[in-house]
Amino acid sequence: MNTYFHEVVKYHPAGYKDRIYTYDDWTSISDIGKTFRTGILSADDYIKVEDSYVNTILTVMSETDCHYLMMEYVEAYEEEIIKRMKEHKQRYNIPVLDFIPNLKKGKRVSQNKAAVLFRLCLRELCYIKFSCKSKKLKIEFGYDYYLYIKCPIGKERLNQIVSENHLYLDPRG
Repeated sequence: MNTYFHEVVKYHPAGYKDRIYTYDDWTSISDIGKTFRTGILSADDYIKVEDSYVNTILTVMSETDCHYLMMEYVEAYEEEIIKRMKEHKQRYNIPVLDFIPNLKKGKRVSQNKAAVLFRLCLRELCYIKFSCKSKKLKIEFGYDYYLYIKCPIGKERLNQIVSENHLYLDPRG
């Protein structure tokens, strides 16, 4: 089966016009407390969406029988991460994560530790590309809360996983 990169987003497909998202919506943890077309983004609302992304990835890992991911590429500065996590706790009342695994290119991480790293990436505290070469799985996070997944799961099943987590697959076509 072929593998392709698929975009996964929180943005409703109706908001796209000519492949550009036109609705007023939040794109970052730093938007907590700001007003958008659906109201003020609360920390709880942010966490719900973050959970949806993490659950989507963990489900894809389970479906592909991937127990570990390799950190293929890492941009992270531990002191900066710790400082900004404390700021998130103070400013947004977002819980500080229990631990920060050693962020090093080539390191393997289990599903549980990977979930923490996904949150760090979604919170824009680091940038990591993940892969599981034996399962043909790649995971990357992009700007504006975009997630890119490359996997051997068929598009129909992947869309089902994404939809179950209240997200959207490939909204731009």
